[in-house]
Amino acid sequence: MFKIHDFNVPAAGEPAVIRLYCLPCAGGSVELYRDWNGLLPEWIKVCPIELPGRGRRFGEPLCDDAKTLAAKLIAR
Repeated sequence: MFKIHDFNVPAAGEPAVIRLYCLPCAGGSVELYRDWNGLLPEWIKVCPIELPGRGRRFGEPLCDDAKTLAAKLIAR
């Protein structure tokens, strides 16, 4: 389940894990973030979010209301 403030609490002795949810800029796609996991420390996990109408989801209708989009992202 997706939540905006999602993180894992590590067990004793394990490194902290941070999930970094990334939204591409206008006109962009998640491909922008494809190399980020290799550039960041292992305790940071990059989780790109492909929005409707962008990249691989190009055929889906765009969401033109930020409040609706935010509600859908939080509900996932």
